[in-house]
Amino acid sequence: MALITISNDIGSGGKTIAQKVADELELDFYHDNRLMEKALQMDIEDRYTLGLKEKSPGFFDRLLGKNPEIYMDVLQAVVYEIARQGTGVIFGHGSQVLLKDFSCALHVRIIASEESRVENVVARRSVSREDAMQVMRQKDEEFKRFFSFTFHRDFNDPSLYDLIINTDKIGFDQAAHQIIQLAQSNEIKACSLTALDAMKRRSLERVIHAELIKQEVDVRAINISVEENEIAVLSGIAQHKDDKEIILRTTQAIPGITDTRDNLIFLSDLSSG
Repeated sequence: MALITISNDIGSGGKTIAQKVADELELDFYHDNRLMEKALQMDIEDRYTLGLKEKSPGFFDRLLGKNPEIYMDVLQAVVYEIARQGTGVIFGHGSQVLLKDFSCALHVRIIASEESRVENVVARRSVSREDAMQVMRQKDEEFKRFFSFTFHRDFNDPSLYDLIINTDKIGFDQAAHQIIQLAQSNEIKACSLTALDAMKRRSLERVIHAELIKQEVDVRAINISVEENEIAVLSGIAQHKDDKEIILRTTQAIPGITDTRDNLIFLSDLSSG
């Protein structure tokens, strides 16, 4: 069964299409609320999941003063955990970039002309054309800034997608049908156990990173990797020896981590040597 990411321009019908695809294929549909629910299931603290919205750093003050670095750790951890299941429809949130090396994922982009998008926003929100245009352009700019800052990629880069559908010419139902057909084709292979395990380990790495930041550990020079059998390996340079107990305790307490391997060097040791 398929793992599909669907991204869109506001007003192009992407969310409606994504829901249709999920319903037809009987897959879980991961949008904002479901992503938050998934984070809570992973025991990620509630105060870091309330703002899973696509905003650039200038807008993070609207998210109750959350730490942008933790925000991205949480987002990546959730997307990787969903990918580990091997099935589902993920709507937006940069999932096409986070899973670009995940060979069994199908990445879809939904586009439409500005005129069609405005008409759809007017119909959905019951606003004037002028208000719809203002909302649309504001959202476009916010998302462009978010995507550029977070992923250092251009959202419009066609290489990020396996399929691009223009809903000016193809209606929502037909668009969903095309995606379903491709997802069920022989070209879209089922996820291997190796790929699923890699996603699980990536998810755990981001959770560890977020938890250490929350413990006020300076992680800038610390490398975190999770090897087979969910063994966490910590290497690089830690600022203080007092951090060691915090780092090991925090890492070991994370659900899914079976053991830790400490290869850390402390800054004080380098100075004395």
